[in-house]
Amino acid sequence: EDAKVGDQNQPDPLAEIRELARRQEALSQQQRDLANRREQMNAEELRRQLERLTRDQEALRKQAEDLNRQIQGTQNASGAQGSSGSGSSARQQLKDATEQMRQAAGDLRNQDPKQASANGSKAGEQLRGLEQQLQRSSPDERRRAMGDLQLEARQLADAQRRIGADASKTNPGAPGDDARRR
Repeated sequence: EDAKVGDQNQPDPLAEIRELARRQEALSQQQRDLANRREQMNAEELRRQLERLTRDQEALRKQAEDLNRQIQGTQNASGAQGSSGSGSSARQQLKDATEQMRQAAGDLRNQDPKQASANGSKAGEQLRGLEQQLQRSSPDERRRAMGDLQLEARQLADAQRRIGADASKTNPGAPGDDARRR
């Protein structure tokens, strides 16, 4: 029961990745919009918009990096052995997405919102791919755990039947009591 309470307090990486992807896609759209209306803007307004988008992109990148560290820390703390391959892949995908975010922020600093939008879109696609990967892996992990529990339950039932059968074969009295205790 304590484990359930602890799990509820743990952030859901899938939900956080979904939110990051949604925000990155919205930010990429803003970058595209800025690239399309750049010619109609005065220099000061363009500068302000580029600075705001750069700050937003950097903040999103930092959140992605924090999530990557959090996922790695959670896997290290739980000693995740069985899913280390998928966990490593997920961390690499998230790392690749943060790199695309870093490049998008650099493009904004270089006053290239069109290229920033392209890199931001790639980051969004990588985050959506990671989201789908995590959605697919979750049911598999649950099925595997359920199968392990069912196997353990069958093994316990078999052991109880053997013990019951052995107990019925023992002689009454002191020698039988010792055999039943074993």
